[in-house]
Amino acid sequence: MSLQKTTKWNWTGQRLKAAKLMASGTMTQEQIAKECSVNRVTVTKWNQVPEFKEKVAELILLDERATKAGILRRALKTLEKKSLVANEDRSTELDYLKFIADMMGLTDNTPQVNITNA
Repeated sequence: MSLQKTTKWNWTGQRLKAAKLMASGTMTQEQIAKECSVNRVTVTKWNQVPEFKEKVAELILLDERATKAGILRRALKTLEKKSLVANEDRSTELDYLKFIADMMGLTDNTPQVNITNA
């Protein structure tokens, strides 16, 4: 029978910073490693630890940008910016409006039946 080495996951400043950066979704593992002053392989190993992955998932859910409302706010801001340069942009305002309508569930194509008593 082999003994499996189990170690308790200890949160350090570097690990927490890496989890926050990972959750932001704006940096590569290489960039996160550099920012946390560790090797990229270290970040890859941390990312395989269940406690680390759970923390990243928790931080993603807490991040307002990941919520439906947050995504809609960002889409609206982008739409405002894009409408200023509409002539130079291949994406049309209609593309952005469709995205927003889809996010809000306004383009649900499922048939709806209204039953009323006569």
